[in-house]
Amino acid sequence: MRLTYALLVLVAGLAIACGSQYGPGGDPRTEPPAPIPITRSLARAASATFDAGSNYGFAFSLPTSAAVSISANQTGTDTWNIAVFTPQQWADYQSGAANQAYGGVHNSVMQVSDRVQLPSGDWYLGFHCDNVFQRCALVFNIEATY
Repeated sequence: MRLTYALLVLVAGLAIACGSQYGPGGDPRTEPPAPIPITRSLARAASATFDAGSNYGFAFSLPTSAAVSISANQTGTDTWNIAVFTPQQWADYQSGAANQAYGGVHNSVMQVSDRVQLPSGDWYLGFHCDNVFQRCALVFNIEATY
């Protein structure tokens, strides 16, 4: 009887010592932890020069939703409008439709810095030169964190 009791205590002790806090089967979470977000440069010190009254678009794609940081600075005395567009919004804007951009809209600026949360897909960082005669020249950066 004592031998049976001793074996029972030994087996129970080993089960408790070797088991997890969640019991047999381990951790009940079914999904692995989310990866740590990484910032990726989509355009760094990219320059653009475009005619007065015209548009310039920089196309980019996101494989997943991301926080997108944009910045731009003029290299002269130019002013321009900037926004982030879907491909359809960009096509409509270039055709003369009112600005229906997804986000990051800034009008008549000489420099800008903004952060926009975007879903996965194709996008345009679009500019419109406000100048009447002189071309617009600027330098821009785009980074996506996902």
